[in-house]
Amino acid sequence: MSTQVSKTFIFPVPTQWLGQEQDDANAGVATYNGPKNLKVWLRYDDNGNKTDQIVDTVDPTRADYPDPLPADIYAVDLDADLYPETAAALYGGIAGPLHIEVQAGPSSDPNPYIEDPAHFHEVYDMESFGWDPTLNSGAGGWKTPKYSHADENPDGSDTTFGWEWVRTIRNNMLTACDNRVPTDAANTSFAQEWKDYRQKLRDLPADWVGVGTATHLIVWPRDPDMVKKDAEIKTYKAQNLAETDPNFYDGVLPNENPDA
Repeated sequence: MSTQVSKTFIFPVPTQWLGQEQDDANAGVATYNGPKNLKVWLRYDDNGNKTDQIVDTVDPTRADYPDPLPADIYAVDLDADLYPETAAALYGGIAGPLHIEVQAGPSSDPNPYIEDPAHFHEVYDMESFGWDPTLNSGAGGWKTPKYSHADENPDGSDTTFGWEWVRTIRNNMLTACDNRVPTDAANTSFAQEWKDYRQKLRDLPADWVGVGTATHLIVWPRDPDMVKKDAEIKTYKAQNLAETDPNFYDGVLPNENPDA
């Protein structure tokens, strides 16, 4: 039976979400809950050299732990008491981020909910955690993790956020519904719903200009089909699920607080 630990740790955070400069005035806090002793499985390359390619992170006391390991796998001991950040990243054992309501956008639109930017999973690129067999003169060592970052184009521009990205997505959404309203339904309420939705898309850059470069805060309009589906989901949940049911907030609707 494995020894379980609860280890609270403090970690540095950047000055802004997806930023790369460390904030000297603030820090994040998280608690790892799980096995104290873990095994990180990594792969040998075709020439028998150790690589940093992680296969799995496991509790070695589990009943089905293989002995010996497959020939192309080697294992490294991970002590969660000493390296709780690495254990949390590779094994899990920490609660997910809470969501924060941000006052942004036009008053007629719902405010966006975002995951806590100071949460461990938001601050760090989880794939940057791991074992480097070349460190310490070949003895190996745990990697220094990197902050999460937005993907960039070769010219350094942001491919994930930014107004160019917003306009590209907006234009694609407009194109996708160009022929949504049949000609014989041009003067119906059905057609008006789609006209209103398309106008909302056209107005989006002006409506959300106040967020500046933080375009990830934009709450994208829902098309009429989505709105109808949202209403059906809410009705089903209200009629069939209690708020204490673990599935009540599963698939939470846009602009609703998942932590409510």
